[in-house]
Amino acid sequence: MIVRLIKKRKIYNFTLPTIISGNYWITDNDYLGNVRNLINVEEDNGKWKIKSDFETKIMSGENEIESAYLSDYGLYFLKINTDNEYVILYCSPTIDKDFYRLKIKDKKEIIIGNNTSAPINYNYPLVSRQQARLVYNDGRWIIQDLNSKYGTYVNNSAITTYELEYGDIIFVMGLKIIALKDTLIINNIGNNLSIDNNYFDSIQPFVQRQIEFDNPDEENIEFYKEDDYFYRAPRFKTGIEEAVIQIDPPPGKEEEDKTPIIYTIGPMLTMAMMSMSMGVSSLQGVIEGTTDWKTAAPTLIMSGAMLATMLLWPNLQRSYQNRQRKKNEKERVTKYMKYLEEKKEKIQAEMKIQRQILIDNYLPLTDTKEIIYQRKRNLWEREIIQEDFLDLRLGVGATELKGKISAPEEHFSVKSD
Repeated sequence: MIVRLIKKRKIYNFTLPTIISGNYWITDNDYLGNVRNLINVEEDNGKWKIKSDFETKIMSGENEIESAYLSDYGLYFLKINTDNEYVILYCSPTIDKDFYRLKIKDKKEIIIGNNTSAPINYNYPLVSRQQARLVYNDGRWIIQDLNSKYGTYVNNSAITTYELEYGDIIFVMGLKIIALKDTLIINNIGNNLSIDNNYFDSIQPFVQRQIEFDNPDEENIEFYKEDDYFYRAPRFKTGIEEAVIQIDPPPGKEEEDKTPIIYTIGPMLTMAMMSMSMGVSSLQGVIEGTTDWKTAAPTLIMSGAMLATMLLWPNLQRSYQNRQRKKNEKERVTKYMKYLEEKKEKIQAEMKIQRQILIDNYLPLTDTKEIIYQRKRNLWEREIIQEDFLDLRLGVGATELKGKISAPEEHFSVKSD
């Protein structure tokens, strides 16, 4: 199924897989030219379904509806809230099975419209009575839009007047017309299309004349081998989705305690001075013979212990804190560098994925030549309605990663990290 997002100036085409499975985004470009996800298509009970979301609503008349199933030749109105704009989704089969081949007679102007008097009458609600005019002159075709309400498109772009070249596709709400010399090729959409025979001669597709053979052994001659036929295989194209990579700032650095040592030992120094005075008093008593060593010993020991505690303990504590801080800082730097390396690997992996997608989607000239000469099965996988039709890779260069990398901003700080 092909889903066409029809906007005022442009049509976006999306080909859904033949096997109904998974979910896909219908995208467009906003007013800044950035690609945005507009509405999601997902599989539901073997059918494709679209669902309204915050930004895009599916409309049924004036009412918003929650979801809708897609069907061939179905038409769906969408409202984009951020743009206050209405757009149209039109669905059709991947390949048109039935079409007209019409050779123009002596008429030079042909009107396309929702009007029984129009030479090409397309009975469809969104087609104007006089939608467009085709003018033929000596093998050249010009298409003019006649101020239609929903527009006339050539190769997915809205036009007012346009001179056609061979292969250009006119699109009018599902009707597709290709002009070749004096012939028009038009897809036949059910009972909605009628042609005025006064303007055209119908041309039947070429059929090779069958030859009667007298020799019964030659009746089953094969003119072509199986490999000589082409089959349109479904095309599975991988798109590049914008990567979002968030880099967190490092954890805060543990600050060094720069409190002067005197502020730490001050309270202890007061007690130590009292203890020292008691120790000096006891020692003086021993010297003067007023007390003995046995009596003075507890006081002297306590005074010495308090003095040692005052001098040694703050320094030991500060030394331990410095060692612990250095250990934590080393661990902080190591873990954050490992984190940055993981982010770097993630960015490089995303670059590798996007590079491979670009290589797969844009074939070099040598590969396209081989596809044609070797008649590979993907010869017919691209159509003119697809945005990358005829896009090739002429070389390999450098381009920016499609994504956003959010890193911490640098702010003013007195202390550097």
